[in-house]
Amino acid sequence: MIGVTATDADDKLLPVANRGPQVAVAAPGVDILADAPHGGYQLTSGTSVAAAHASGVAALLLAREPKLTPAKVRHVLM
Repeated sequence: MIGVTATDADDKLLPVANRGPQVAVAAPGVDILADAPHGGYQLTSGTSVAAAHASGVAALLLAREPKLTPAKVRHVLM
């Protein structure tokens, strides 16, 4: 597990975002343009959005270096 919290465009923590020793990385998570119902788009915020960003980067790392261990992925992200 890699704990992720959310930051805004100024790299400040989202006020309601996770904090503490369980958080390993921060990722964009405030006013992110995302899909909305009925084929539209909306701005959304939260740690779920930030976790999606971090997961995408982790996937790209593993695509390039499939033998990376979870610990190495965490280290690179941090």
